[in-house]
This record gives sequence, C-alpha cells and structure tokens, in this order.
Amino acid sequence: MKMADILRLQVEMKHKGEYVYSNYYNKYNDLTEDLDAIICDDAVVFFVSEQYVKRTFFCASDLDSLCRLLEQAPANTVLDYINKGKMPEEVEKSIINGGYKLRDIYSRNSRPIPYTPPEESVDKKYVQMLNKLYNPTLGEHAKPEDFSMIKQVLLENFDPVNSDVFSDEDLKEAINNGWVWIYKVDGQICCMYIYQIIGKKRYGAITYNRLSADYLYSIVKNADDDSEEKYGVKQHYFWVNDSNKKIARTLIKEGKFMPDGIKNYIYYKEEKND
Repeated sequence: MKMADILRLQVEMKHKGEYVYSNYYNKYNDLTEDLDAIICDDAVVFFVSEQYVKRTFFCASDLDSLCRLLEQAPANTVLDYINKGKMPEEVEKSIINGGYKLRDIYSRNSRPIPYTPPEESVDKKYVQMLNKLYNPTLGEHAKPEDFSMIKQVLLENFDPVNSDVFSDEDLKEAINNGWVWIYKVDGQICCMYIYQIIGKKRYGAITYNRLSADYLYSIVKNADDDSEEKYGVKQHYFWVNDSNKKIARTLIKEGKFMPDGIKNYIYYKEEKND
C-alpha cells in the first residue's frame, strides 16, 4: 500500500467527525515504495522498515479495531507513542492486548537558545567544577573515513529499539554535515556526540563516553557552540530514558535542560514462545 493511500484513509477517518488515535507524525510522507498494511473500516496499521528495525504505525477511530489489527502485526516490530504526559490508558490497553510490551519510556528535555535556567535548579559548585575542567580544544568533526568505526560503536553500545542508531545513509549524511563529533585515544573513539539540525532546531541524538565526564562535557559544549554559530540554532531537544535518573539529574543541575512534559512510550512485539 502506498503512503499516499494511507494518508488519504487517515483524512477520511477525521472527516467522519470521530476522534482519531494515531502515532504517525508525517516523518515518512515522501516514501514511494509499497508498505505492508492491515486495514479495516475504522483503523489502519502499517509498517515502515528501517535498516535495523521495523516500525509500527496506526491510525484508528475505534480502539477495539486497532487491537484486532495489532494482533496481526508481525513480531520484532517497534511501536512508538509520543504524548504530552501520561500514556492514555485506553490506548495502552489496545496496544498491549494487541501483543506489544512496554520496553522504555523517554522524556523530552528542551531549552531555548539562549537559555537562562531557573537559579534554584542549578548546582553552581558542579557547574564551576565543569567550567574549570572545560577544554575548548577537545573533539573534532568526524571524517568520512571514520564511518566504519562510528557504526561499530553504535551497534555495539546502543539498541536500535530504543536508540537512534542511524542507518548507513543517515550516518554518512550526519558526518558530511559536521553533526558528528568524536575524540580518539590511540586511534579508537572514546567519546562521541551526534546531533541533527532541522531548521533552527537541534536534536541531540547520541552521546557516548568511555572517559571522565569532563571530556563529554567539553565535546558537547564545543559542538553546540559550533552548530549555534553555523546554523543559528534557536531550540535544542534531547531525549532521556526515564530509568536513567542520573543523567536526568545531571542535565538539570548543569542548567542545560528541563523536561518539557513530552514523553515517548516505546513498545515492542516479541516472538511468541509456543
């Protein structure tokens, strides 16, 4: 089924005047290839295959119908549901009864640029310590010849189900655009930061560090300063796993980010054990 046909069905559902539940946010509107899809009168479930994962999207005006379609979805598929605040119970029920299990919850952190954090949230002593350790010379733009090593680091340290493990095409684009910063020791990548620029917005995608915290702090700061000068960035977003309380606290006490209430609920359909 073509994406244009799926979008048409979505519009038709909305025109019926009923509330439409959806986890699709127009990321793949330009796809021209045929997509696997399951359809009934008041719901459509379709799948987009990326290099490392197959993603499940839906549009439904009836949650019972959605559940029945999700039951037919193949195993080893990922379903993301982005929402302001708590996951709607009725939607989660349909997703879980359809065979998916909650894998992770991520909270979006954001800040405008320039940004003055709430004074009471900042750990001034901690920031002073980082500023003393800050090294403006750390880090460099990754080069095309670093591609294989970066890909290896990503695949060995990040799960494509809940992390933005870039496809080969997207990773090469990020390297060519200067969105990948690395630091090497003895020829091996020990610290890395990857982001993406869309318009005037910067999306922090991957941080990787095998050294002390000041290395990552310095590389991220140098990369952010560089991108703000080049692209005129006005807003920065960064997703943090809710289970990683340490990073969430660190971002706040550094005065870098605050949670903005947007959450991504990540579900995964496993193989059935007969």
